[in-house]
Amino acid sequence: MNSAVIVERRSTDQAAVEDPAIDRLLRQLRLQPQAEYSMEEWSRLARLSERSLQRRFRLATGSTPQQYIKILRIDQARRLLAESSLPITQVAELAGFGDSKWFHRAFQAATGLSPRAYRQRILSQSPDNGS
Repeated sequence: MNSAVIVERRSTDQAAVEDPAIDRLLRQLRLQPQAEYSMEEWSRLARLSERSLQRRFRLATGSTPQQYIKILRIDQARRLLAESSLPITQVAELAGFGDSKWFHRAFQAATGLSPRAYRQRILSQSPDNGS
């Protein structure tokens, strides 16, 4: 595989879990990954205590709720960067990152590229650009 090619992974889009409380929460998180959620709100959505939510969420997904929402937000940012010409600060806001510096750090940690470099790479691979 050519390391210069970016392959979109949507691991969180179709995640199915057997735990109905966690499944209910995941569906809500996927609908609005940019929303601000507190642990109290997540617990209410899942209809679980915070302790039970943390334990069952990790069992069902292999990550914490905070890690999972960050993945969803990075995926949203990837889509926005690839499919729009919105300024990066607006992409950060729409994806749920309140601070563009935090967005830049989180995006680079997750993808190995800055948001600007990611967009340039995607655009250079676009069939419209003759690649």
